[in-house]
Amino acid sequence: MIGNHKLKLLLIGFLIISLFGCKQMNQYTPEKVISNALGAEKEVSYYGELKFDLEEIEEFKDVVVKEWRHQNKSRIEVDTDEGAVVVVVDEEYATIYQEEDKTAFKVAFGNMFLDQMYMSPKELVESLLNQITDTHEIENVGKEKVANRDAFHLVAKKKKDKKSLYGDQELWIDKENWVVLKTKMTNGDIENTVEYTKIDFNPKIDESLFQLDLPEDVDIETVDDFEEYSEEITMEEIPEKMEKNIFLFPDNDEHKLDTISFTEIEGDFGYTDLTIDYKRSDGSPLMTLTIFKTSDNEANDEITDDEFDIYGEDAEKIKIRDTQALYINFNELHSVNWIEGGVNYSIDLIDPDLTLEDVQKLAEEMKEIK
Repeated sequence: MIGNHKLKLLLIGFLIISLFGCKQMNQYTPEKVISNALGAEKEVSYYGELKFDLEEIEEFKDVVVKEWRHQNKSRIEVDTDEGAVVVVVDEEYATIYQEEDKTAFKVAFGNMFLDQMYMSPKELVESLLNQITDTHEIENVGKEKVANRDAFHLVAKKKKDKKSLYGDQELWIDKENWVVLKTKMTNGDIENTVEYTKIDFNPKIDESLFQLDLPEDVDIETVDDFEEYSEEITMEEIPEKMEKNIFLFPDNDEHKLDTISFTEIEGDFGYTDLTIDYKRSDGSPLMTLTIFKTSDNEANDEITDDEFDIYGEDAEKIKIRDTQALYINFNELHSVNWIEGGVNYSIDLIDPDLTLEDVQKLAEEMKEIK
C-alpha cells in the first residue's frame, strides 16, 4: 500500500521523464539531440501509461500511471489501494485530488511552491540536460524500441574529475516527437527506472479531461500566493508555532540571529518549516538554519542508507550533536542535515570561510527553545 508521502513523491518524480516535442533534426549526435531537445518549440499531445522500478520501494512496482497531455494541459491518474489520485494541470492551476481522503490541493502557477514541485516536463528535462552536459560524457549508443516507438538511446557517464548530484544517466528519446520515453538513473548502488509502456501521439482527447469535477464533500485548499503562508516571527513565538521543543544557535560575539521566517500549510499536503538566517558581527551572511516537520509525522531520528546513497560521493556521514548526520559538499552547496527528536534540521553554509568543523562546534552550543 502506498502512503500519502510516497505517493506525492511518485507523482512528482514521474514528471521528470516527460518532454514536450522538439524540432526535426538532420544529424543525431548526442550534442545535436541535446541542443534540439533544449530548443523544443513544437508541443505534442499524447496519452501514455508509465511504470516505475524504484529500488527499495516495493509499493511502486505494480502501480500504473496514466497520463494525458494536450498543449499546456495535462491529467495524471494513479490507482492505489488507498483510492484514486488525480492531478490536473491547466493554464492557471495544478490540482491534486485524493479520493480516499476527500481532499484537494489547488496551487496557482507563478508561486514558489508550484514552481518547485510542478515544473513542466520540458523544463525538468532541460534542467537535467543542462546539469549533465558539463559533468558527464554523453554517448549516443544507437536506436532501440521503447513502447513500440523508435528511440535514440543516450548514455551519460559522470566524468571522474567532475562533481555532480546526478549519477550515471540513460535516456531513451522518441525519434519523431523527442519525448523522453524512458530514463534510468544510477547513483551508487541505487538504480531507478521510469518507462512508458504505452504511448499514443494521436489520441482523441476531450477537453473535459482537464476539468476536474470534485464531489461536494471534498475539502479544497487553494494556494494563490505561497507568501501568504509565510510570516516573520519572534523567538518567543517559536515553541507555539512549531509545537515542539527545538534547538537554535545562541548569539555570541561573532554571530547573531538575523531573521526568523515561519511557513505553514495545513491539510494532507501540508508542512511546517522555520527558517532562521544568521549573520556575522559585521553584518555579512553566515548560515541559514531550516527546521521542519511534516504533517504525516514520518520523521525518525536516523539518516537511512538510501538517503545517503542518493548523493553518492558528494555526501559524507558525520556526527553532529552525538547524532548521525549527512554532510553534502557539492560545488557551491554545503549543507549539514540531521533529525533530532522527530524534527529535521538543515544548515546551509553561506560564508565561504565557515567550515564543517566550525558548524560541528557551533552545534554543540545549540540551546533548546521551550
